[in-house]
Amino acid sequence: SLDHQEMELHQTQLRLIRDQTATFLRDVNLLRQEVAMLRAAQDERHQDFSAALDVRSRELREAMERDRKELLAGHGTVLEKLSALQSEVPRQHEDRVAAQTLFERRLAEICEEV
Repeated sequence: SLDHQEMELHQTQLRLIRDQTATFLRDVNLLRQEVAMLRAAQDERHQDFSAALDVRSRELREAMERDRKELLAGHGTVLEKLSALQSEVPRQHEDRVAAQTLFERRLAEICEEV
């Protein structure tokens, strides 16, 4: 009869809705698991990247510190050489004045002889 057919149709529709709902929930749970796995992988990559970045940053700081020390050491050497040259200037000036005076005397002697 028609009522019985309607009831069977209704039950079939309910069963179909339950099956579709169960399939949907299963798919949602699979998606949740995949998202959780992707997040875990991303967190791991982020940690690896952070660790590598920390190592590289430390290496760069150490290299900069070595370069700074070498530069300061070289700067100190330049200052020492400059100081040594500055201390020699008065002595060299005195030697030059003495040589010029000696030259002028010798020239005067030669001129008197001529």
